Amino acid sequence: MKFSQITYQRPDLDAVFASFDRLAKGIRAANSAEEAAKLYREFEQEAAHLATAMTVAEIRNTIDTRDEFYETEKEFFDAQQPVIADKQLEIYKAVLESAHRDALAEILSPMAIEKMEIAVKAQT
Repeated sequence: MKFSQITYQRPDLDAVFASFDRLAKGIRAANSAEEAAKLYREFEQEAAHLATAMTVAEIRNTIDTRDEFYETEKEFFDAQQPVIADKQLEIYKAVLESAHRDALAEILSPMAIEKMEIAVKAQT
């Protein structure tokens, strides 16, 4: 697929944020590491879709800075980036605070947990 063939649609951030909140709550309440890991992987998929939309908008804005549509999209994402980062950190905190943290490190990888720890520490 060529880049020009990628369909762009602005994500519904209210829905994305509600989903991230639901996933963070679910990770905290998970009865097993497997359940928490499944929720974390769902977060990863949603975050990847969001990142793809952001990247497509940014690249298309860079290709033609006169294109008002993608300039508006870039400005939209720039304004929302702090909220997006905060929501991501809430997921990380949920994993780090999980009663299943040690088992999650085995499932997700110790490096993933370390990355989350660094991101959360950098916030404070």
